[in-house]
Amino acid sequence: MNTQRFPLILLTCAALAAQCNAAVIALPNASFESPDYADGSGLASIDRGLVAGWSYSGSQHQTQFGISDPIDLHFLGTTGNGTNRLPSPAEGYQYAFLGGTAQSVSSIQNPASLGTIQPFTRYTLDVAAINPHAQFIGGGQGTLQLSLLAGPNLVASSTIDYGSFGFGQIRLLESSFTTGDSTDLLVGKELNVRVTYTADLFFGSNGYFDNLVLTTTPVPEPEFALFVGVFLGLLSLKRFKRGETVK
Repeated sequence: MNTQRFPLILLTCAALAAQCNAAVIALPNASFESPDYADGSGLASIDRGLVAGWSYSGSQHQTQFGISDPIDLHFLGTTGNGTNRLPSPAEGYQYAFLGGTAQSVSSIQNPASLGTIQPFTRYTLDVAAINPHAQFIGGGQGTLQLSLLAGPNLVASSTIDYGSFGFGQIRLLESSFTTGDSTDLLVGKELNVRVTYTADLFFGSNGYFDNLVLTTTPVPEPEFALFVGVFLGLLSLKRFKRGETVK
C-alpha cells in the first residue's frame, strides 16, 4: 500500500464519519399507528388539545385532526388491516389528516420539547404528503407546511400544495437547518416540530400525511473542513508535480 495515501484515507474516513453519523430523534406516534383502527375506518377530533400523542390546535368546530386506516378505495393496495403497508415514504398502515372549512388553518405540534439545539448540527424533518387514490370531496386541495421551531420561533419550514401532484401519489416534504458554533443564537433553545394545514381558498378540504422523521447529523467544524481542504489541495499539487517529473 502507498504510505503517502494513508493520511488521505484517514482524513477522508473522518470526514465521511462526521457526515454519516445521523441520529433519529423519537417523535410521538410518528407514523400514526395508534390508536389502531379497523380497515377502512378512523376517527377525527374537533376538540383542541392532546390528540393521539400530538398537541392539536385549530378553530373550534371549524377544523379537525384525525387518523385513518385506508382501504383500496382510499389508497390502492392498502386493504387488509395489518397486512398491506402504505408505500414509502409513508410508513405502516395508517395516516393522519388535518382539515376544515375554506381558508381554515389547523396544526399539530409535539406537546413537549425535543431537547436543546446543539452546535454544529444539521436538523432535518421529513413527512410524507399523501393524496388519496380516489378523488374525495376536499381531497387534493390546500397546502401542508412542515416547520422546525426553536422555542416558539420558526427556524425553518417547507410547504407543498396538494394540487401539485396527482391522486394516489405520495410526495416527500423536507425542512432543515444547520447550526454553527456555541455563539449561534439557536444553540441552547428548545427544539420542536409542527405540521400545519391550510384548507383550500374556496372549499373545505383535508390534507393527508404520514411518517414524520426527525434526524440530526453532525457537521464538521469550519477549522477541520478547512484543514482537510488545504491538505487535499497540497497533496493533489504534489502528485501533479510528481507526474510532471516522471514525464
